[in-house]
Order: sequence, then C-alpha cells, then structure tokens
Amino acid sequence: MPPGATAPAPTASPGDAVDDDPAAGERAVGGPAVDGAESTALTDASAAEEYARVVAEIGQPLPAGLGYPAGLPDGFVPADGRLEAGAARNQAWFTWLCAWEGEYLTADAAQDPDRQRAAAAMLEWYATAPFYSEVVSDPEGGWVSNVLGPMRLGDPSGVRADSRQTCGTYPTVPSGTSG
Repeated sequence: MPPGATAPAPTASPGDAVDDDPAAGERAVGGPAVDGAESTALTDASAAEEYARVVAEIGQPLPAGLGYPAGLPDGFVPADGRLEAGAARNQAWFTWLCAWEGEYLTADAAQDPDRQRAAAAMLEWYATAPFYSEVVSDPEGGWVSNVLGPMRLGDPSGVRADSRQTCGTYPTVPSGTSG
C-alpha cells in the first residue's frame, strides 16, 4: 500500500449482501468477512432476541449519558425474512464501537484529555474484544493500524475516518431511554 494510503476498516452492516457459500468458512458482509454467521435467517423476534442478548454480553459500558436503542431499527429484518443470524449482533457491537469513536472525537474537539484517554482505552479494548478478535475478519490488522495507530500518536484522523465510514447507521440514545 502506498505511504499515506489507508485501507478501509473492516465493517459489517445488517443490510449488506451475505456470502452464502458454506465452503468459504466465513461470511462476507460488505467487503470484510464475518465468522460465525449461521445460515439461519433471522425473524423480527429472533433478531430482537439476538440484539438484546449481545447488548447484555458486551460487558463494557457506553459513554456516560448514552444508551442502546430499545430495539433494532424499523425494517431491520427485510420483508422477505432474509437476514443472516449475526446481523443483530453486528448492530449491537457497532453501536458500542461507534458510541466510543464519537466520544473520542467529542473529547478531542473539547480538548478534554482525561475524557479522550478514557475513550481511547475503550477503543483499545475493542481490538481485543471477542467480536473483533473472533467475528470480524481483519487478518492484516487494518482497523488497528488505521484507527488505533494514529490515535496512539495523538492523531484523531483514523478514528474520524472510521466513524464517518461506519457509524451512520448505529445510533445511541440518551441514557434512560433504552430498553
């Protein structure tokens, strides 16, 4: 890769095409591969259950004042019912990640180093979290190199770029309004 060029960070979106080739061993969602996606299509009820279970399993908080939406976005499961298992898991994890990327950027803009360090610690944790290490396929470590690398040097550009690319469909809500 040329100097200064960045590879896109691995992401998985619920609406992206899913590679149904069982011989592949991984499921490609968008561009990156996502391990562990089952071939079972989610229904509204099973997607809601998967989302709620994963939100409870993440084990790290959202930034102060933020909560998860009470449920999945309207129309999350397409009318034809073709949504792979794992899509609601992706929604929960990327909501968490995007909340912390937003917190990091807000702290940077506010020139609040303590708040920025706390957000950076959560982004560092994500790189070791089970979702990133066991589900998201990023064999070359692009997210760590392109997002955490600059962040570790005090440069928010990688976090900003990833947030712009990834976070438009992963909203949070004010605390106390989630379910």
